[in-house]
Parts: sequence; structure tokens; C-alpha cells
Amino acid sequence: KESHLATAPALNNTGNAYAKEGHHEKAIEFYNKSLELKKSIYIKLDQEILGTLTNLGVAYSRTRKYEEAQQCFETALDFSYQKEMNITMKTNIATLLNHIAHNTMKPSQCYTAIDYFRQSLTLRQSTFPPDVDGVDDNDASNQGNNDNSNNNENKYNKETHPDILATKHNMGLALCKQSKYEKARQLFHNIYKRMRETTGEEEFVIADDDDDDNALN
Repeated sequence: KESHLATAPALNNTGNAYAKEGHHEKAIEFYNKSLELKKSIYIKLDQEILGTLTNLGVAYSRTRKYEEAQQCFETALDFSYQKEMNITMKTNIATLLNHIAHNTMKPSQCYTAIDYFRQSLTLRQSTFPPDVDGVDDNDASNQGNNDNSNNNENKYNKETHPDILATKHNMGLALCKQSKYEKARQLFHNIYKRMRETTGEEEFVIADDDDDDNALN
């Protein structure tokens, strides 16, 4: 088991490397190997297993194996809801909900996708203190050792954080698939307005589950 403790993360990281290069089938192979080892180490679902499950779900989604992806995401989500709801776990759940939304973002399921995006948005916004422009260092430190907030995030609030703007952008894309173009335009206009207010920039890079950095490691 000691050797497995080192081997399992190495397999997961190899999967990450393949995913970065767009070789998602190879990534799936290594994520599954990592997952098998981790399950032999941990009696119950552990944070380590949660991360690999999420990565595996993203890889399955990339290869259009949506049912397999959904199973990974839902297993990870069920486990996450059983954990203590600190800022880190809320952020992780919001990310999972975002992945599930993308996995269901087909014309026939756009209503479901939008609902998941809204859940993700609400949960992510709840990680910010109410009526505060940014995350205060003291507030963040009081959340426990698992909440290692980056000082760079202090300039954002629940309306301007890149994760929140990205989720709103993805909701707009889902609205477009429903031919609700006016609602989508209003949402996009709000996003770009917030971006200009915060950064002065108008270019927008979507931080959704196409970016493997957002998957839990």
C-alpha cells in the first residue's frame, strides 16, 4: 500500500498530461488505473478519489461518453454533499455542477443544463461574504485549514469573479441553444460590463470544463 500511495497520484498526473495534450482516451486509461489503486487504499470515498473521479468524468465527456461521465460526476457529487460545507467544498461542488451542466448541454436537455448552471452559480456566490466587495483575508483564514484563499481573489466579489462570469457565459450559450437570444444577449452584456469594471479587459476566456485545470486534482 505504501507504493500505491505514490503510484496512484503519478497515474492521475499522467492522465492529466494526456488530457492537456487532447489525448483523452489515454487519459481515461490512466485515470481508471489511478482510481483502481486509490480504491484499494482508501476504505471510504476520499478526497483523492473524488479528484480522480472528476477528472475521469471530464475525459469521458470529451470523448462523448456522456453516460459514463454523468456516473462519475454524480458519484463525486453525492460524496461531496456528505462532507463539511466549507468554502473549498462549496467551490468543488459548484465545479462539479458546472461539469454536469456541460455534460447535459444538448438542445433537448438545455433546461436541465441551465438548472445545473444556476445551482453552481448560487453555490459559488455563497462562498463570498455578503455585502463585501472582496474576500477579506481574516474571513478566509477563519474558514479552516482547507480554505487556502489566494490573495489575488480579494479584488473579486460574487458578481465579478472569473468562475462566476464563466458560469453565466455558459448559461448564455445554453440559452442560445434554446433560441432565447434576447435573454442570452442581456446576460453577455452584463458579463462584459462586469469585466470592464473589474479588469478593464473585454476579451473573455471561458473557464469551463474545457479547461482541465478546473477539474479537481
